[in-house]
Amino acid sequence: MLALVDANKRFLTVDVWQYGRVSGGNVFANSNIAMRLARQNIGLPPDENLGGVPLPYIVIGDEAFPLKKHLMKPYPRSTRRLSEAERIFNYRLSRSRNTVENAFGILANTWRIYQCPFECRVQFCDKLILDTVVLHNYILESPTETNPALGEEQTNTLV
Repeated sequence: MLALVDANKRFLTVDVWQYGRVSGGNVFANSNIAMRLARQNIGLPPDENLGGVPLPYIVIGDEAFPLKKHLMKPYPRSTRRLSEAERIFNYRLSRSRNTVENAFGILANTWRIYQCPFECRVQFCDKLILDTVVLHNYILESPTETNPALGEEQTNTLV
C-alpha cells in the first residue's frame, strides 16, 4: 500500500494495486500518486510565503523515491561522509516520516485483519484495505471523549 498521510495521521490518498515483491521506487513510479504529482494535480495547497520565501508543500519519501519538486527524500547513505547539515536534514526528515509510520501502525493495530494473512478472495483485498482506511479516518475525526485508535483523550466538542 502506498499512501499520503497528513500531520494528523489521516490518509489523504491511497494506492493498493501493487503486489509485495515490487520495490518501493517502482511502486511509486507506477502509482496514480506519482502521475498526479508529475502533473501537479495532487491537491497540494499552493506555495506558502514564509519569511519572504515561497515554500511548497511536499511529500516525503524514503531513499527509494525520486527527488522531485514536491517529493523530498533523505540524502543517500553513500561512501562519502554526510556533512553536519545533511545529517540534521536526514534526522528531521526521518522524524516527520514517523507520523506516516504511526498512521500505518494505528491502522494495523486497530483492524484485526492486518494481524494475519487475509482470508478472503484476492479481488476483495483492495476493497478491505480501502474500507479500513476510510474507517480509520472516520475514527480519527469522530468527536468522542476517548479515541481508542490513538489511546489518548480527545477534547473535540460539538458546537
